[in-house]
This record gives sequence, C-alpha cells and structure tokens, in this order.
Amino acid sequence: MYLDTSPVGSHAQSSTAPDAQARKKEPRELKWQRQKIKQGRGTGSGPDYLPFLQIERTGFQSHGRSHLIFNQKIGRQHHLLSDLELLNFLLAWSLKPNDIREQFPLQAFDFDPQFSLLTPSARGSIQIARDLGIRHPQITRDCPRVMTTDLLVSFADGSHLAIHAKYSKELSNSSDRAIDLRAIERQYWLDRKAQFIVVNENRFTRRLADLMMWALDGMNWAEDPNCLEEILAVIDQTPAHQSLGERLTYCSARLGMGKEIVVRAFKHAILTRRWRPLHLDQEMDLSRPWPGRKSNVQSAITARIAYGPRR
Repeated sequence: MYLDTSPVGSHAQSSTAPDAQARKKEPRELKWQRQKIKQGRGTGSGPDYLPFLQIERTGFQSHGRSHLIFNQKIGRQHHLLSDLELLNFLLAWSLKPNDIREQFPLQAFDFDPQFSLLTPSARGSIQIARDLGIRHPQITRDCPRVMTTDLLVSFADGSHLAIHAKYSKELSNSSDRAIDLRAIERQYWLDRKAQFIVVNENRFTRRLADLMMWALDGMNWAEDPNCLEEILAVIDQTPAHQSLGERLTYCSARLGMGKEIVVRAFKHAILTRRWRPLHLDQEMDLSRPWPGRKSNVQSAITARIAYGPRR
C-alpha cells in the first residue's frame, strides 16, 4: 500500500540536508506514523496483512478492552480494539469471507493499488475532504494523519463491506468534527463500490453478546463438516429438559470423542448459526437446560444482527 508522508501539495520542496534540530522537534505521532508505514502496516492480505494499528504495550491504546484473536482459517492474529469490534468481527467471520482486515488505512492520496483497477476514479481521503469542504486530519500542517476503518471484509465475489464500529453513547455525543470524519470515511468506501455501515452495540443484546463471547474459541474448530453434523444430530436427539452440560457429555460418550472437542464443535455451531437457541435472551449456563435445535438455515440470531445485503 502506498502511504506517502511527504508534504501535502504538488509544489512542496524536500530538503536534501534536513536540519537535525528540527527533526528532533517533530511530533511523536509523526515519527510513529512514519515507523508504521516503514514496517508495511496496512499492507498485504490474508496471513500477510499487517493492521495499521496494533495492540501494543506502548503506543496506540484503545478505548476499553482490546483482543488478540487467532483466526485459523486466515492464519494470523487479529488486533481488535474493543468488545464491539470483536462482536462485529465474529459476525463478519460467520459470513465466510475471503479476508477480514482490521484497522485498515485509507489512502490519503488518489493512488490506490488495491482498488485502482476496479475503481480508477476513486479519490484519496485528502481529495474527498476537499470536495466535501471538510478539513482533513493532520499531524502537522504538511503531513496528513492516516485515517483507518475498523474492519474491511472481503468476499469471494469481489465485494467489500467496511464496518465502522462505535458505541451508541459515542455516536449520540459525536462532535461535528467526528461526524465530518465519518463522512470522509463513508465517501471513501462509496468511491470504491464498497458497502459502508456504522454499527453500534444495539445490534447485539447483552445475552447474545455474552453467548458469542462464550463461543469464541469455536472459531478454530476445523474438523470435518460431516463430524459437526453428526455431533449436532446426537445433541438434537437428547432430551431438552436435561442441562446443556449433560447433553454435551452424553454426545461425547456416544461418539467416543473428548468432551472438549464436542464443546468446541457446539460453539462453532453457534457462531456459524448451525445451532439455533429457542430463547435468545436465555443466559448461557451449562448446568441448566438450554433448549435449541440444529439448523441448516439462517437463524433468529442472524435475523437480529445481520448487516443486510451486500452490494
């Protein structure tokens, strides 16, 4: 990805012998941004993608909890900066995309190697800001700040879904400046024929969010799909009045599998909507009955939080 940090403007002059004292006084954020670009942050795809913002002991810190999640299918860790980003990541993952790239940087200038062939007229964030009459984020007068999108989801048909995850309190208290920055981000993805959505926590009930968090390690269940079908069929045949833990234990004994395998498969079925709970607001508790049934169709979970048709 091409992310130029040279001064804005076609007639900007570069110094062949920069003043050492001036270099020492340059903002820390400018040094940080240069370092990230030099490291190749925001470039690559699949297992080679490097998020522009990463979870580190020093440097960028997120608001709230952050999560490092290993995605076995893609083959790398994802850097998710809040619980809300994690929930949206899990939902996006369940849609079976080709790739999910978090903390994805927007090209400041018009040259865009990733989208130029598909949308040659796509503008960079600086030009979009000018056209909208909005001041582009700057580190210094001459150096633009790189903007990012929380999640960029790419599908096999070539379509893309850009997700801006923000808590409702932050959205309702947004300053005019925050609204302007979202307008730049929205237009950036519209230029690239991608769907852009702003998602808050209201798409997820508290129970549903807890359930998805509980099922998190089901992401990396990678056994034969026929094995999953067999496990769900046995669970589906057990009495609904039994506790969920008892039903999973019975399935483990019946199929001669370790219980941890059966539990992870069940979690995978929840995340991929192959198991449909009958009561979405019922608390997950292995010691209590948790009625539900296996399903081959889109479940009520998806109906409540689906992103809608891709375009």
